[in-house]
This record gives sequence, C-alpha cells and structure tokens, in this order.
Amino acid sequence: MSNSTSAHRIERLDGHLINQIAAGEVVERPASVLKELLENSIDAGARQVHVRITQAGVGSIRVSDDGRGIARDELALALARHATSKLQDFTGLSGVETLGFRGEALPSIASVAKLSLASRVVGDRHGWRIECRAGSLSESKPDPVAPGTVVEVKDLFFNTPARRKFLRTGRTERFHIDRVFRRLVLSNPEVGFVLEVDGEVVSVFEPITDRQTMTGRLRAVCGQNFVSESLAIESSHSLITLSGWVGQPTYSRSQGDMQYFFVNGRWVRDSGMAHAVRRAYQGVLYHGRQPGYVLYLGIAPGAVDVNVHPAKTEVRFAQARAVHDFIYRAVHQAVAEGGSADRLSLAWPSLEAADLVAGGESDVVFNKGPAQQPSPGPLVAGWSGPRTPVMDAQVPLSAELVPGRMGYALGQLKGAYILAENESGLMLVDMHAAHERVIHERLKHTLLGGEVAGKALLVPMTLSVSVGEGDQLEGALGELSRAGIEVSRSGPNTFLIREVPELLSTRESLDLVSDWLSELSVHGEAGALADRLESSLASTACRTAIRHNRRLSIPEMNALLREMEVTPRADQCSHGRPTWREVSLEELDGWFLRGR
Repeated sequence: MSNSTSAHRIERLDGHLINQIAAGEVVERPASVLKELLENSIDAGARQVHVRITQAGVGSIRVSDDGRGIARDELALALARHATSKLQDFTGLSGVETLGFRGEALPSIASVAKLSLASRVVGDRHGWRIECRAGSLSESKPDPVAPGTVVEVKDLFFNTPARRKFLRTGRTERFHIDRVFRRLVLSNPEVGFVLEVDGEVVSVFEPITDRQTMTGRLRAVCGQNFVSESLAIESSHSLITLSGWVGQPTYSRSQGDMQYFFVNGRWVRDSGMAHAVRRAYQGVLYHGRQPGYVLYLGIAPGAVDVNVHPAKTEVRFAQARAVHDFIYRAVHQAVAEGGSADRLSLAWPSLEAADLVAGGESDVVFNKGPAQQPSPGPLVAGWSGPRTPVMDAQVPLSAELVPGRMGYALGQLKGAYILAENESGLMLVDMHAAHERVIHERLKHTLLGGEVAGKALLVPMTLSVSVGEGDQLEGALGELSRAGIEVSRSGPNTFLIREVPELLSTRESLDLVSDWLSELSVHGEAGALADRLESSLASTACRTAIRHNRRLSIPEMNALLREMEVTPRADQCSHGRPTWREVSLEELDGWFLRGR
C-alpha cells in the first residue's frame, strides 16, 4: 500500500524535463526550430539573415544575422526559461508587437538538441560564445563572430529518440522548412534573406524598398501565375488596414497552399479571417476550389491577443466580427472590381461603357441600362421561374452601338465564341460564360431589391435539427421569409418548410437552409441568407444562358458585349471560368513579324 502511495506522490518536475515538455509545444519538427530562430533575428532588428540547413534540419540549422547582438552577461540568460528582452510587465503583454515574447524558444530547443550561441554587440572588440547540450551550459568564450548573432542547432531530438522517430522523410521536412521560410520572407520585406541547403544556395532575397520591388519577391515566392492573375488590395477603416494581393477567380487552386495571412507582421491561422475571404469569393468559386492571397492586416496591438498558443500562430480579436466584416468587404470589392479575368495584354485602354440604344429586334434578352450603372438592370424580361427559358423574350436592339472596352463584334466562331475588335486589339468572348454571368448578376440584383417571390409546397418538407440549432433557426425566421422561405416550428427538433423561392428547386432550397444553419452553428453567426441564395442561383443562370451552337446576329453579339461592360464580375462566369481573353495589337503584329 505504501509503495503504491509513494508512486503517486506529487513532486516538482526537474527543470530540464520542464523544458522538454515545453519543447513538445514549440518544437514539433526542424521547421519549428527555424521559425523561432528567424523570429528572434527579426525581433533583434536584423536587416540581413543567412540560413544554413543540413540533412533536412535534423543535422543542423544555422541562422546568422546582423541584429543588435547579445551582451556577454546576457548569453546564459538567453538560454534560461522565461527570460526575455521583449516584455517587462503585464501591461506590455496586452500590446506586444514583437514576434516572440515568452522566453521559451531557445531553452526549449536546447533541451532537445545541441545548441551553440555566438553574439557580438556593435562596438565590442569581439563576440562571445556559449554552448548548451541537453540543458547543460558551458562557460562563455571569446569568439570572432561579426556584429550580430549566430545560433546553430545540431542533432535535433538526439536525446529524445521517440520524437525523432515521428519525423517524416527528408523531402517532407524540407518542404515544411521551405514553407516557414517563405512565410517569414513575405512578412518581412525590409529584411534580406539567404537560404542555403546542404551547401547549395537555393534562395536569395534582397531587402525591399518599395511596392514595385516587392512584386519581385512575390513572384519568387508565389510564382509568376499568381502575380499575373492577382489584384492589389489596399483598404483602411479607423484603426485597421488591409493590404496585399488577392488572386482572381481564374487563379483558383485545389488546395489552400497559396494563402498567406499576416497580422501585424505575424503569419497566423485564423478561421474567422479565412471564412471572410471565402465569403468574398462566393459566387465565383465553386467545386471546392481555393483562392490564393497574400494579405497583411494591420491593427492596434491592444485589439488583438497573440498569446493564445505557444507557437504564436493563432490570434484572437477583441472585435472579431468587425474584423471579419472589414476583410470580407475589402476582398469582395477588390474581386468584384478587379479588371480582366485573363489578360494577354497588360495594357488597358480608358474607355467608357455605352448606353444600349433601342432599335432593331432580336430573340436574345439584353436589357437597356445606363452605362455607369453600378449594379445590373432588372431581372431578365419574361422571367417567371426556372422553367421559363430566358431566350424566349423579345427585346429591340440598336444596329448602331457605341463601343466600350469590349469593342465591336466582328463575328462568331463555331457557335461558341464572339470575336470583337477594341482599341487595344482582339477580344475573344465565351458567349455562354458571359451570358451566364449577366443573368446571375440580374438575379442577384432582384434578391437585393426586396423580398423574393416564393412558391407554396403541396407537402411541407421536414427539417430535423438539434435543440440549439432550433433556437438559432427560430430567431432567423424573418430573414428566411425575406429570402422566400417560409418555415414554422413543429417540435423541439423539427421545422416544416412550407414555401421556397420560385427561383430554386425544392431540393436546392432544403440544402440552402441546411448549409446556412450549419454555418450559423459553427461560427455563431452566418453570412446573409441572400448570399447563400445568390450562390444557388449559379446553377439557374447556367441552365438558362445561351447555349453553344446558338447562332447570334451582330446586333445580338454587340448587345451582350454592352451588357458585360455594365455587369459586375463580368470577367468570370458563375463557376469562376474566364469569360474573355484579349490579344493586343502589338502581339498580333509580333505573330506576323510586322515592323521588323
């Protein structure tokens, strides 16, 4: 009995064991070590950082910088737990602006690796070096190190073989190292970086002085395709700013591997911010496609808590909903007003969209509307629900149209593409994709204009929910009604859907409510139901748009081009495909060797 009691006595843990436990939170793999060392260099004011990696970081990770350096009498303290120069009191914690502040990284790393630290303060005749192996510190010794600091970590997890066993292949670990390196390179444009792997220099980044040279760094990290198909964004409100680049819908990816979010210079993962960006692309990205972006959020340090996790990759905002909505509006506006979907010519003429003047006749529906109208015109003429073909209505068209940026129609290719001439050269338009976007935006405009017409169901649909979901749903019945969905509670866990929007099928309506309720449950709040309904209209627009092999007259083609000029997001169809391409006159001349 006494032996059993002795085995379960509460005892104070050994300091070295404490550091190893902390290392489990901070040092997951070699890339984690690199992150902590690079952040220390940046916090020290470095303007040039050199990284050397051997054996995928397990052999060694060496980071040298030209920062402020560490004085001799502080070297040992730098390897002590909870010792830092970045924080003095609790007041500082609420407004911390440095990347690190816990004073845990170096001692945690030193507890699971062989670490050497050499540093020299500017003005000193020489530097000093100290070494730590499994928590045991050596005496400091003189070292000819240049002003700044050099940290080298060798034999990672040499004394914790179980941890080393869980590391992946060298290729996988190098991938994680490269990802951490790219994040730090993007978040610190004013710092120069060199990455050397197994004796070979693989990346060199010079310090950035302006936005133009930042494009070069962006190209090196994210690729030329992202740079060519991204939109610069800059927005501010009160004490919050958002800048960077967002990919056009044509640059969608199957994975979220081209998504970088920085808060006050720190790369973070935040579900709320990610959700805001996804909502901004709603209506132009489908089938699980992911947008690409590099976004920098600036906010007052006191309005964001970075002390959420030891790795400091998660944050909490004091006004999370306000931040979410600000990001959504900024990105949504950038994507909606972003210009061409796929330019073959980067030059863009300054042309005004023209009015559509009455005259002539056609069996294609394109409504008259003012050239500078910021939102699409009224719903397609003759629309009375999804069963009515959009192409049935008759709208007179003019034989004499003033050209806008989409130009004059020249003809039709294979019943699928419109060829048009503008001041820059040749426009190629996918008529189905373009008409689909026009119809989609008109339907959206109807939703925003007021209550949506509904159709009563002969047999109400039953929706089963949890009690918590039921309470949330009951509080949103008014919004459901405005979207054309009439719902009533029939029990603690059941609701009856009695009426659905005319524009949607019964199945689409049920999915709409279920998805919206799911978002409401997960995030506490959900986007407007109209946004969900808007996405559901994509399939309706696709079904009713002009089909391939439909022959159009020149006035009909010009009418579609004019509609595109006054339709938001006319550069992509409802599924994110480009609606047009442009070939500049200079390119055409080059093809035929003119002027040579």
